[in-house]
Amino acid sequence: MTDKEKLDAIRAEIHRLVDVRGYDREMANDLFAFMDSLPNEPVSEDLVQAAITAADEDMQGRQIMEESNENRQLYSRIFRRGFKAGAQWKEELFEKNRLAHCDAQTEEEAEIERDFVMSIIENEHRQPTFDDAIKYGIRLKEEQMINDAYEREVKVDAGGYPYIPQMELYDYDKDEPLAKEGDRVKVIVIKQD
Repeated sequence: MTDKEKLDAIRAEIHRLVDVRGYDREMANDLFAFMDSLPNEPVSEDLVQAAITAADEDMQGRQIMEESNENRQLYSRIFRRGFKAGAQWKEELFEKNRLAHCDAQTEEEAEIERDFVMSIIENEHRQPTFDDAIKYGIRLKEEQMINDAYEREVKVDAGGYPYIPQMELYDYDKDEPLAKEGDRVKVIVIKQD
């Protein structure tokens, strides 16, 4: 049975309950409006099972309808559609928020993200994970540090100890000192081949 056929069966049952059993017509119209607003896309089997379980648990504690199996099945179907609609809404909300964040990115941020995602997809044929993003950020920072580093050759003094001669702490490109007298600084040594 397709989703449309299922919805049609629910509509027919609601009409029968209103006409034969005297159930509230206004409530039935609200249910129809809700059903009309639902998307017609398929939902994962895990979500369907979770909806069935939630409906069953909810029905155990409720005495809303008569105890007939027919009414229980109708209520369960309506509850499951609401459960699916909630999941669909959540997915759409996440996508809306994701797109809003993308729109707020600078061109440089968007380029970095695009390069990261495409490198994983093209090289590893999968979606990137959080771990991939962390490692990518670390790698970018290391590359930036290396690009900004000053190259010096290591020498050995008369006692056999290595040292770096003329270790200046001045940025000639920006024409500014990197430190002043008395400052305590840390120097990172990165070996290059």
